Amino acid sequence: IQFGERYDARLEIDGWNEAGTNTSSWSTAVKNTYSVPELIPQKYPASKAHETRAVEMSTLNDSSICYDFGTNSAGRAKLVLKDTKAGEVVIVRYAEDVYENEACTEIYGDVYYTYESLASGRAPYSAKNIDVYICKGADVEIFEPEFTYTGFGYIYVSGYSGEYTLDTVRKMDTYTDNDIVGTVETSNEDIMRLWDAVTRSYRSNIIGGPQDCPTREKNFWNGDIQVFASTASWYTDTKAILSRWTAAGRKMHLGVYGWEDEEYILPLVLYRYYKNTEVVKEKYPVVKNLINKRCKNLSSGQLPAKGPTYGDHQAVKKVPDDFFVAAYYSYMYKCAAEMAQILGYTGDALTYAKEFEACRKTFNEKYYLEKQKDYSPKMQGGIVLPMAFGIADDKNMESLASTLNGYIIADGYHLNTGFMGNEYNLGILCDYGYTETAWKVMTNQEYPSMLNMIDS
Repeated sequence: IQFGERYDARLEIDGWNEAGTNTSSWSTAVKNTYSVPELIPQKYPASKAHETRAVEMSTLNDSSICYDFGTNSAGRAKLVLKDTKAGEVVIVRYAEDVYENEACTEIYGDVYYTYESLASGRAPYSAKNIDVYICKGADVEIFEPEFTYTGFGYIYVSGYSGEYTLDTVRKMDTYTDNDIVGTVETSNEDIMRLWDAVTRSYRSNIIGGPQDCPTREKNFWNGDIQVFASTASWYTDTKAILSRWTAAGRKMHLGVYGWEDEEYILPLVLYRYYKNTEVVKEKYPVVKNLINKRCKNLSSGQLPAKGPTYGDHQAVKKVPDDFFVAAYYSYMYKCAAEMAQILGYTGDALTYAKEFEACRKTFNEKYYLEKQKDYSPKMQGGIVLPMAFGIADDKNMESLASTLNGYIIADGYHLNTGFMGNEYNLGILCDYGYTETAWKVMTNQEYPSMLNMIDS
């Protein structure tokens, strides 16, 4: 998945896909003598490929032929090669951008030192996201990788001796084909461009499960889906795929505050959208274990002084790690109480709700600044997390929203929260009447902003 596919068409066996294939040449094959475990079909939609034509083609400085598909998304190439020569090596590379006739591939990250990945190096063609096709020599050869994909807007090809046309290289957009249930329509072109970027980004990262990126890692970072789960479920029907993923998927990074908290956040999102009690029931023992692990050596109402965390990842102004950890530690009890209540475990629900109140009291005593109507980090993230998590006292919510509004105005109508905080900022502003500020944030085109991101 990360490296790309290497395919030598000269090794194909004639009739391989036909009934009654002659297996007499299988001199080393051994008949299966062990029992095959039961195969359970997945209950969510398959990943499908959708063919797209390039908008234009050009020649890069290295003489490779580059196909521009207009927008970035995830998928793979499809080559239609004519009058090929046996043994000619066709190299298929991908890029998110092209600058001064050079493909920009830094985002992919070579596996080895760059020179080792060159054709003359110790590991030729071993850089990430490169497909290699060795022709068998035929009137027409079609190559479409089966076991890989990447994120890109450009495909550039070298090694083919035939004529390059717009029909030679196609793009196969690939994503899990969940039903679309929500759309955005407005006359504001900027918002529609932003919505287009959101939907393409989502599709590019939902291939068999929710992933962090389709370019470099392609891993199931559970912090990523946690903050996008509500939007994903509003846009498409995620009940089957996210329920299966959170119950049994390969996740990264457990053990980290904010990321491991997906264990209770995602089941509750699925419950709110679909009344899915099964996934809540499946995850409840996992959440109890998480609590037992985190509260070890802590008394009731005591907050952890520190813990493994990335904090509010990529924030322009990042809250201190102890504040971030304490917020999620408190929130964990609130959500555990909600899960217990859903399942009818009244005793557990009361226990966890009581502990949430104890942690909330300690949190506010430690971090809340009564005179300033603020929390001690004195920044957007310092208000957003306690408000979103229900840690702040109800009586202080309006004044805290006013303080948040003031910070955002002072910051030039920019959000400076990060991975975890950005989910909540605009909602809080709108809930407390600061819609004008929220709109200016949405339409801001200067860095850092969402429109600046898609224009850059």
